[in-house]
Amino acid sequence: MKKSFILYHDACENIFDLSNEDAGIVFKDIIFHSFEKNNHNPKKAKKPNGLNGLLSIVSTFYKDQIDRDLENYNKIVEVNKNNGKKGGRPKKKNPIKAKKADKDKDKDKDKDKEKEIYNIYPRKIGGAKAIESITKALTKISYEELREKVKTYAEQSKETEPQFIPHPSTWFNQERWLDVQQIKNNKVFLNLI
Repeated sequence: MKKSFILYHDACENIFDLSNEDAGIVFKDIIFHSFEKNNHNPKKAKKPNGLNGLLSIVSTFYKDQIDRDLENYNKIVEVNKNNGKKGGRPKKKNPIKAKKADKDKDKDKDKDKEKEIYNIYPRKIGGAKAIESITKALTKISYEELREKVKTYAEQSKETEPQFIPHPSTWFNQERWLDVQQIKNNKVFLNLI
């Protein structure tokens, strides 16, 4: 049994065209419908009087949405129930394996490369997060290419106020290096979509 329902803002706008009395009748009808659908029968709940043609139409929009939401909810409940019978939530196909201790000293050199790229980037904020983002970026683009893209971006951003330069973690996580083109004849060309 679901203990609540959602009224969406965009659907509620037409309620304001009704008088307070009519809006109350529609609202009571919506609540009663929700109770009926969820087999919830409080003692005071009864179908409201005065639900005429127009009010019935208005009420139907809400009832249909409640029915759709309840149907989706019941599907999720059924999936969860079946998963529970099988022993719980299904395992992920590619579970994350625990990391082993760093035995590779080359990784320390990689950290130097990441720090170098961070130092080239035009805004210095959130260093640890930025280094993580750069590490992730280096799995998608070569060090040399990323370094050149960051240099170009830094050159392009010289006249930009710092608050308009994204945090480095944002820039690297969103792969914004893909938007940067090389400087040609002292002009920066951006690769904007």
